[in-house]
Amino acid sequence: MNMKSVMIAAVCLVLALTIAGTAGQRDGSFVQKNPVEGTKSFPALFWTKEPSLCPEDVMVVDISWVTSIGIQKYRTVSGEGWSLPAGAELTETKTELHHYESVLDHYEEKETQRVRQVLDHYETYMTYEDAGNGVFSEVEHQRPVYRSENYTETEQVPVYIQVPRYATKYYYTESEWVLVAMYDFSGKDRTPVWLKSETDLGEDERLCGKQVEYQITVCDPEGNQTVYLVDETAWRILENGDILRINPNDDRNTVTVMDANGNVITETALFQN
Repeated sequence: MNMKSVMIAAVCLVLALTIAGTAGQRDGSFVQKNPVEGTKSFPALFWTKEPSLCPEDVMVVDISWVTSIGIQKYRTVSGEGWSLPAGAELTETKTELHHYESVLDHYEEKETQRVRQVLDHYETYMTYEDAGNGVFSEVEHQRPVYRSENYTETEQVPVYIQVPRYATKYYYTESEWVLVAMYDFSGKDRTPVWLKSETDLGEDERLCGKQVEYQITVCDPEGNQTVYLVDETAWRILENGDILRINPNDDRNTVTVMDANGNVITETALFQN
């Protein structure tokens, strides 16, 4: 275990002992704000510079950033398709197989063995009816008896064939920006750095996909660590050792950043990385 891991574990232990010793104490100065529309749903967090002593609190133990940037080169590439793109230079055309189409060819007879119930005979059975004077008499009845009979059913079934269909295929060249490399970098200071800049570009090259992610790592009282993405404003305000309060019964995802007097400094959407 390196020195950084030891320090983080110690911070988490202190947080756990502090919260365990004062469980149940609440700071009523926090105000819940509405969630940011279109963002992922994670527990809402409240943050203050003054340590809050609730079981749901977590401590900021690491602040970092991750950058990425790409380089594109303007190249002439070959292509082919069933249409000619705008601006492309045609090199040749060919008549080629485009697809197969199902076409009715003929009908053929198909025999299917089936089973049906047919009348076989009638059987006699007796019942007794009361004449109304307490005297019963026999009454004869007939009921049908069926049997199973196998038979062959013939039907006309269509038969299809696959007919090839041809079309003109275009072969061409066109110039476009092609991604040739992506470069990722990370750090733990407050100055994100990208590995490539305009001075690193060659002929017919340009930068693309320049991005930065602002990350914080928090530790709960049990020592579990989670990395979150926040916006730049909150990222620059937060420091190691700050306390975030999680509301476990709230499915909203807004982090409200306050000063020690409960004044709102900024808000940020929270995303788990």
